[in-house]
Order: sequence, then structure tokens, then C-alpha cells
Amino acid sequence: MIEHNLSLNQLAIEIGVSPATLSRVLNGERRPGQLVIGKMIHYFNKKFEDLFYYQDVDKSQ
Repeated sequence: MIEHNLSLNQLAIEIGVSPATLSRVLNGERRPGQLVIGKMIHYFNKKFEDLFYYQDVDKSQ
């Protein structure tokens, strides 16, 4: 968003999701679904790895 000089509201409109949903995703309160991921990848023309990170949680402990 910073690189494209976009506010959260502007990005939400551009990718077609509500600002509340996007805010929750960006704040880690909600996991992005396939639709949000796909729209962000398409909008920014980036790979998944460039936009998101995955933290593997070891549940065996």
C-alpha cells in the first residue's frame, strides 16, 4: 500500500472488499481467504510470497 500510495479504504475499493475485512486481514485478526489473496496478487501483480508470509505453528508441543 505504501509503495502505491494507497490508503486502506482505497485498496479495499480497488480489490472489491470491505475496508473492515481488509483491516482485519492486515492486522492479523482474520486470515485472508482465496478471494482476497487472489485479488491482491492480481492488483499488485506480485507473487504470493511477495505479499504474504506463512508462519508454521508446531502443534505437537
